[in-house]
Amino acid sequence: MINSFAAWSIEKDSDIHKFKWSSENAEYCKISDYGKGGGSLYFPNEKTRKPSGSVNKKLTGLITGEFRIRCYNSVGSYDEAFVTVRIDRPEAVINSFTVNPVRPESDIYRFKWLSTNSKYCVISDRGNFFPNEKQRKPSGSVNKKLTGLRLGTFYLACYNETGIYDQASVTVRIDRPETQ
Repeated sequence: MINSFAAWSIEKDSDIHKFKWSSENAEYCKISDYGKGGGSLYFPNEKTRKPSGSVNKKLTGLITGEFRIRCYNSVGSYDEAFVTVRIDRPEAVINSFTVNPVRPESDIYRFKWLSTNSKYCVISDRGNFFPNEKQRKPSGSVNKKLTGLRLGTFYLACYNETGIYDQASVTVRIDRPETQ
């Protein structure tokens, strides 16, 4: 009854996929996300569709998913087919991560980073200078007062849309004159 069922991205790095099917001797067809215990996420309340056709669907957040089509005949029997969709997201890449004093002999340091294919970045030091660090833009800078630090390592993690990340670190050594 089902001749074909396929899905593909309509353009490079797009969340929008075209689902196309053809069947014979069917009255109507229905598409759903297969294997989603809580119901269909991308085809909720799916309406009946023509025995052959296509539909574009935005698959935001999907990494890999299986979709099912069922095509029903006039007595209620159906045939089904499956297609697996995998969306490859570009990996996050940290191009640079630097820390430099804003002025000579200053306790204020500028943390500067540049990344590509990142949704957000997080700076941490596993210490006191970046507690409860928030998400930051994929590229940017922030000034931070490093009073009392002599030697410390700071980490930058930049995440892509699927949570896969790249990490970099920089060690800061602050030579302070000895006080007498």
